[in-house]
Amino acid sequence: MHIRNLALGAILAAFLFAPTAASAADVNVSGLIQFDYYSSDDNNNYTADNTFIWRRARLAASGDIVKDFVGYHAMLSMDPTGAYTQDATTKVVTPSADDAKLIQGWMDLKLHPLATLSAGTWKLPFGLATPESGAMMLMIMYPEGPSKLIGELGATAYRSAGVQLKGESKGPVGFGYQLAYVNGKGNISGDNNSEKGYAVNAWVDPMKGLKVGASYAATDLLDEGLTGTKEASGYAVYAQFEQGGVHARAEYQQVEVDTGTTRKPTTWYVQAGYKVTPAIVLKARYQEYDTKEAGKKAGFTSTDVGVAYLLKGKGFAGGTKLSLDYMMRDAEADYSMPQFAEKGLSAKGSNIDNLIALRWQVAF
Repeated sequence: MHIRNLALGAILAAFLFAPTAASAADVNVSGLIQFDYYSSDDNNNYTADNTFIWRRARLAASGDIVKDFVGYHAMLSMDPTGAYTQDATTKVVTPSADDAKLIQGWMDLKLHPLATLSAGTWKLPFGLATPESGAMMLMIMYPEGPSKLIGELGATAYRSAGVQLKGESKGPVGFGYQLAYVNGKGNISGDNNSEKGYAVNAWVDPMKGLKVGASYAATDLLDEGLTGTKEASGYAVYAQFEQGGVHARAEYQQVEVDTGTTRKPTTWYVQAGYKVTPAIVLKARYQEYDTKEAGKKAGFTSTDVGVAYLLKGKGFAGGTKLSLDYMMRDAEADYSMPQFAEKGLSAKGSNIDNLIALRWQVAF
């Protein structure tokens, strides 16, 4: 009888205290909306040479279930134009479905300040460019080369699913690391084969505002049941300085793709920003990308300049803002990879002209 009373008391206590525990959970809501306008003189674009377009619409929740021990993050993507398909005959372009979908999410187990175990889907920790939040970018567009190479490594929308161990120290000489074991291909859906990929990213902060690091990733992309070889591996090295009204970054990446023959696409970019006032940011970037397509001169360069007006800034040039970029683009005659295909403004070959991009961004 005594044991039964204890059990009933425990159950009653669980019902009484569970709502209190749930209400104490930490919940932080954030979101991102980006509305763009693009104008270009390209005459082989898949869509109109000038267009308004919803670029991103995201809503996220994050926080701690158990303070400083168990955390979570979940983000929905409601992008009206997340991707495009083109009919091979009619050339008609159709935007993807507008259904809200989970684009990333993970659970954290905070074992130690230098050791947090995560499980879920996140941006593959490779380099600086593509892991960066779209709300925090200096320029309107991600640099083209890293956007392509992260796809060569099997990431979907820059993301992969798996487990990750990460940690960071904020001491006088700071450092951090990320060790990820992920699906060889596929972020929300399952893997395409039984092999897995991995990524390692590590950095040091030798002085205030300076970050220097390197990444390595490798994966097997061959679909299950097929014979042959389809592997990819690559590395990235980077440095960034951000202090007061000055921002500067440089990054180099190379990926080796083995499909029986080997190809080693490379990319590098440098970018800089300067705050004329706390609200006005002048910015510039130079980028190069070489696809290393066999027997072709397949190169792409772009010199990008712009200005941003921070309505409610976050970080150096993120947050709610108005942005204007002018991209002076050039490509080799054999360049065959579409530009900005996922944004509805795409061009191939040497006929890639300059581009004006405007963005109204709201981040909360």
